[in-house]
Amino acid sequence: MTKHPNKFKAARKALGLSQQDVARKTGIAQSVISDLETDTNTNPTWEVLSKLSRLYDKRPDELLPYTPLPNNRKHQTRSVALSA
Repeated sequence: MTKHPNKFKAARKALGLSQQDVARKTGIAQSVISDLETDTNTNPTWEVLSKLSRLYDKRPDELLPYTPLPNNRKHQTRSVALSA
């Protein structure tokens, strides 16, 4: 399995910021930022994700890790019956 680079860390480094800088600018605990960057926390709250996406000037989905669909299917559709 190929390990993808951490998008939170890449975005922070692209701006030349330290984790402490991000913590000061966003009010997010430095330990939370560290956990996101080391994949210890892979499910950030919406509040944390939105603060970081604003600071990094990224859409929230651009920061989340890529998860491939099962069986290497990129697009999967399914019919849904709607009742009246």
